Amino acid sequence: MMSKRATLGAALMIGGALMALANLGILDGAWALAFGGAVLFGVYLNMGGAKHYKNVGLLIPACMMCIIAAFGWLDGVLELGKIGGATFFMFLALGFWMVYFVHTLRHRESSFGDRHWPAFTATALMLFANLIGAVEGYGWEAGRIILAVGWPTLLVLSGAAFIYTGLSPKSGGNSCGR
Repeated sequence: MMSKRATLGAALMIGGALMALANLGILDGAWALAFGGAVLFGVYLNMGGAKHYKNVGLLIPACMMCIIAAFGWLDGVLELGKIGGATFFMFLALGFWMVYFVHTLRHRESSFGDRHWPAFTATALMLFANLIGAVEGYGWEAGRIILAVGWPTLLVLSGAAFIYTGLSPKSGGNSCGR
């Protein structure tokens, strides 16, 4: 088994080569993403996989690269058109479900938030995908208002709640459990 530094070095070299091949038009961008995601997944496994919580930092881009590549292939075959945006966000949600089931769910000693954040992220992306699908696919006018005003307002209020809980003396400035 290669050392962690050698594994990371090999992954960087492969990633650079894939980017160069894609930029030169020799390799399709979706294939470059898929191969890059597979390489990162190999690095994730070599570094101990789910055994170490911090390895989630390798799994997230690996899953997202593969998911974006799969979306690119699907869009190329089916020409998604109006439902392309909704499908893209649904695919991103699938990527976070993969992170949840492959990695974070196994860390039973972690806090509730540390174990389940990918499921929360995936659920929010799925809701957003459905909202976009209703607006783009069916012309739902109320959904346009929600996207224009409601969604940004929800983000601002969520940010304010994080700041408020992060500044409270009880949290010690860190409400994420780390």
